[in-house]
Amino acid sequence: MKISRQTYYKRQDTSEERKKTDAIIVGAVKDERIFQPRLGGRKLYFILKQKQLVIGRDRLFSLLKEHRLLVPTKRAYHRTTHSHPIKEPF
Repeated sequence: MKISRQTYYKRQDTSEERKKTDAIIVGAVKDERIFQPRLGGRKLYFILKQKQLVIGRDRLFSLLKEHRLLVPTKRAYHRTTHSHPIKEPF
């Protein structure tokens, strides 16, 4: 695959810039999570927007997933039946 010299170097520059901005954004997310550990991606998006850290919402979600910073969802149901005859209930 042939690409021009200009494209080659531009791609290198943008990838380095992206790594730097990603590191800044991940640091900001970790700082926010210290005070609010269950803060979700959409609220983080608006907080980062207020801090002038520009990133798209979908890019933020993929970045959070990549760094394992997504908040796990809570189950929406409760166990109501104890069907094990030997063990004690809850």
